[in-house]
Order: sequence, then C-alpha cells, then structure tokens
Amino acid sequence: MIDVEFILNQDRFRRINNAVESKYFQKFELSRIDIELKNNQVTYQDVLASDVFVDSLPVIGLKVFGLSRGGSLILELSDVVEDFFRSIIVSPCSVWF
Repeated sequence: MIDVEFILNQDRFRRINNAVESKYFQKFELSRIDIELKNNQVTYQDVLASDVFVDSLPVIGLKVFGLSRGGSLILELSDVVEDFFRSIIVSPCSVWF
C-alpha cells in the first residue's frame, strides 16, 4: 500500500513566491494540484481514491479504479480538499494500492 500526501511548508512557499514575484512579476498559485500515478508493476493494480478528480471525473467517497500494467491515472485535488490543504498545511490525497 502506498499512501500519498501533499505537504506544504507555508513559510517556505511564501518566501519562494515573494522571490519569484520580485524577479519575474508572477506568483505561484495553488489553484491546480495534481499528480500522475503510473503503474510500472508487472501486474494489474487496483487504486482506491477518495475526494479527488481521477482523469477529470469527480470522486466523492471511496472508489476503486483499475490500473493496467503501464497505465496511468491523473489525480487532482477537489476544491474541498484544496481548501483543507491550504488551511492546515497537510492534506491526505487518500490513494492506496
């Protein structure tokens, strides 16, 4: 089983964002946080996901996705989870296989 969590050091993020803004006049935004999960195992894998978008489909509650050998899924945090992520720094993405 692999547990994926997104962790943000708010102080470091703020300092990096201020440095980028002063040099390039742009800011980083946490409007879209996603990862690509690739199955490089020899066999088919089941992926359990909750409170995320999986390949652009919303997942509310726990849902099982099949991931064939060599296949991939794009996991994106939902708005609810993003708000939770911003407010308490650590947010589980809830992915196991």
